[in-house]
Amino acid sequence: MTDGRPETAQSEIEAKQQFQKGVVDRKQGDTLIIELENGTEMQWPAHLSPDDIKEGDSVRLILATSKDDEAERQQIAKTLLNEILSSHTKS
Repeated sequence: MTDGRPETAQSEIEAKQQFQKGVVDRKQGDTLIIELENGTEMQWPAHLSPDDIKEGDSVRLILATSKDDEAERQQIAKTLLNEILSSHTKS
């Protein structure tokens, strides 16, 4: 598992979402400066970030619509149910 999601569900979801990888370059007040893979810097509100985030941490910024959220919830539920059912039948 990664990010609390089953690996199968996560890889299927990532294929449908648009995301950028980056690194936290520095913190300026309540703003994180994130350097994206293409060299662009962007600002991100520190209060919307994990409490333990620090300079040098790798991050992934995901752009998703509310439609994507619903599809993600459904895919995770299906994957979890399939994993439960398949592990139950092995017992």
